[in-house]
Amino acid sequence: MNQTILDVLQGELPTGESVLSGWSFSTTGFTATSSNPVYLSFQVGSGQTSENLDVWHYDGSTWTECPAFDLTYDGNYASFTANVLSGYAMVGVPEPGTLALLAAGLFGLLAYAWRRRHVQSAGFRTTASIHFGTLSAVPACVRQATPRGSTGFGGQPV
Repeated sequence: MNQTILDVLQGELPTGESVLSGWSFSTTGFTATSSNPVYLSFQVGSGQTSENLDVWHYDGSTWTECPAFDLTYDGNYASFTANVLSGYAMVGVPEPGTLALLAAGLFGLLAYAWRRRHVQSAGFRTTASIHFGTLSAVPACVRQATPRGSTGFGGQPV
């Protein structure tokens, strides 16, 4: 299958999906049908799951998504049953959770950049400083009310 045909499929896919591999084949003396299907296995590489793979069929002029109910993936090869031998492509579909995480990270970076730009343009310092005063473990009013000879915090005489 040539790259031009795969580019047509890539143009039809939603944003984020990508063509992993494509194949075309024909046979002489054999016809695959629903009563005489073939089991195809193609190398698509690692990093996928069977839930993140879609099979597309090319009939010589158009691409259609092919329902591959028995699609399996072993970490390198995707396999499925086909009723027609012509052209096929495997498409990687990103997980919704991955897209949400990517979107949240992008939003966070944009919010950080926006805040930094607006705070600096207003003349405010972007760093915070914390000032500590003198702290007493026992407030003065408690010390005065404690009878002489008693012990305060930690067994210390008052």
